[in-house]
Parts: sequence; structure tokens; C-alpha cells
Amino acid sequence: MRLRPDGSASDVVFMTVAEQIRRLRERLVQAEAQRAAQINAVDESNLAGAANLAHYWAIRPSDLRDLQLQLASFGFSSLGRCEPNVRATLEAIAATLQSLSG
Repeated sequence: MRLRPDGSASDVVFMTVAEQIRRLRERLVQAEAQRAAQINAVDESNLAGAANLAHYWAIRPSDLRDLQLQLASFGFSSLGRCEPNVRATLEAIAATLQSLSG
């Protein structure tokens, strides 16, 4: 299935979702850079977890309910279970959106 932007309401929502995911991914990069000293201070075996915690803190203050509903309307899982690996969840959604948009 390929989505083709034709100006329909669902295409507008699809493009809005893609943009929101892009912005969330940018927040992860910023959060990791801002907390680099704290992340790098943990034991090497915990680096991934420390980075994930920074990612989670970056998106947690956001009200993601509308985005979650929009994701669900396209058959995506909501972000409600992204805590174990925030970046991987957002990257998977972004890759799927890219593949669907052709």
C-alpha cells in the first residue's frame, strides 16, 4: 500500500503525523546531547539505558494523545509502550511512514 498525497483529509493527517514523529526524533537527539555528561558518567553496561531515559524524559512532558489517536487511525501501535526503547519505536514508525509515502 502506498499513500499518495492528493490533498485528502487522510493524507493531510498522514503528513502531520510524519512531521510530529520527525520533531520527536529531533528532541531525542537534543536530549541526548544535553545530557551527554550524565549519560557518559554511568557504567558502560548502562549507557543504552541512560540514553533511553534521556529520550523518555524528552518526550514525556508532551501531550501525545492526539498523535496516538492519529497513529492508531493508520494502524500503528500507540506510543504508550515505547518506554523500553523510545528511539527504536520512533525510528520504526518513521521508517514505516517513509515506506508508505513512497
